[in-house]
Amino acid sequence: MAIEITVIDSVDDIDQWKIQWLTLFKAEANSDLSCSYHWLANDFKYLNKNSTRYCYVAHDGNELLGAMVVELNEIKVARFFNAPTINTGSHFVNDFAFVGDRADEIISALIGAIQKNHKHCVWIHFEKLTKGCFQALSQWSMSFSNSVLSIDSDNAAVFDVSSGDYDKFIGRLSTKVRKNFSYYERLVEREVGPLSHQIVKPKDSEESAVLFEQFLTIEKTGWKGDNGSAISQVEESKLFHQAMCETASNEQQMVWHVLKAGEHVIAMNMVLHRGAIQWVPKTAFNDSFRRYSPGAIALTALLKVAIEDERLIEVRMITCMEWVKKWKPRIDTYHGVRVFFPSIRSRLLLLITKILKKEWRFIRQSQ
Repeated sequence: MAIEITVIDSVDDIDQWKIQWLTLFKAEANSDLSCSYHWLANDFKYLNKNSTRYCYVAHDGNELLGAMVVELNEIKVARFFNAPTINTGSHFVNDFAFVGDRADEIISALIGAIQKNHKHCVWIHFEKLTKGCFQALSQWSMSFSNSVLSIDSDNAAVFDVSSGDYDKFIGRLSTKVRKNFSYYERLVEREVGPLSHQIVKPKDSEESAVLFEQFLTIEKTGWKGDNGSAISQVEESKLFHQAMCETASNEQQMVWHVLKAGEHVIAMNMVLHRGAIQWVPKTAFNDSFRRYSPGAIALTALLKVAIEDERLIEVRMITCMEWVKKWKPRIDTYHGVRVFFPSIRSRLLLLITKILKKEWRFIRQSQ
């Protein structure tokens, strides 16, 4: 049957697809967290509320096939010339949802509908796509008449925890790093109290809310609190993360890793899981205990538990901060993509981009 497109412009209307979207995330084993209802639908609900935003839903009758969150934007081209554009999502990663075995026709239907409804726009821009969405978009672009450019836009740290051998994993690290871990563990236990690492799975919404607030309190003690970028200081961000955690908790896909020294919570990790994969969207440590490197101790404890859990194969961070590289993760690339629409103005901007920004390349050259 032909794919239908429904355009949602009200957050109240998106939940008619919630149950199917949650099921789709569980069924598509290769999809990332950023394709899920937890991430993408809550992005639409809570972020960039002052922008003109839509959620394009692809479906076959009442069966959900895919979804893409977009917002209207513009780019300054010259002193007196701004070109209207379409951006996707608004959070750090802005994937789209799709059923894998119908990817080409779903993407074609979604982008075709967006282009039809916004003929004045010059392109649709994906800031950061994970591997699965980038590969699907690349495959689709092979038969697409318009021009598609891509760029390596950022990185994520990914840990292979399938070996089941923690000693082998930790043995890969430099002698200096291993000695530092041991030193900080001994130091905090001597000066603060014995270390304990707890994995807490919220049993109800009340416990989930308490853990979330505890995480926010810890996160705000550090540099993010100092510069006003902590989750609790940005209302939209707080609503998004709270909804994401609530959704995951209700689906039995949420745990919190809590590191304590004595009676003090010194670090926490926000962890979502599906099947053999865990995601760590956010980490936080209590800045009062900074000298003991609580974030490093907490991540090491998290990875140890993951390695010893025979059900898991990967732990995925959302970013790749410099301090995380001590654990020698695999570095996965996020890809930026621009799909140029078929207009004279769009073709002109394609030419300008290729001339002035050499890092952008045709998508077929990126594979």
